[in-house]
Amino acid sequence: MNSEAREKVQYKRRKIHGEEVVIVDGTPAVTIRQIMSKREVVRFTGLSPPTIWRRMKAGDFPLSIQLTPNKVGWFLDEIEVWMESRPRGVAELPGNLKNESVPSSAR
Repeated sequence: MNSEAREKVQYKRRKIHGEEVVIVDGTPAVTIRQIMSKREVVRFTGLSPPTIWRRMKAGDFPLSIQLTPNKVGWFLDEIEVWMESRPRGVAELPGNLKNESVPSSAR
């Protein structure tokens, strides 16, 4: 195939149903999932790193992914879903995060 007969492949990025997708020659090809660093997650959620770790351990926060031996990240879409699931207003601490050694009357 000579270079004149080859067509250029066109790549475009589009949002489809809220997700960024790569379009190859008019066909959706790949969903792009953005990864956030710990610093970005802390800024985005307003939670401290220890709180994020405790909530992950308790199963009340999206799990991180290991990017390198010393770096973790989170998928932005999972953090957004978690944030949308949070109650509005003043919320009671989930049972799995309560310190059971303190009597409820002392709180």
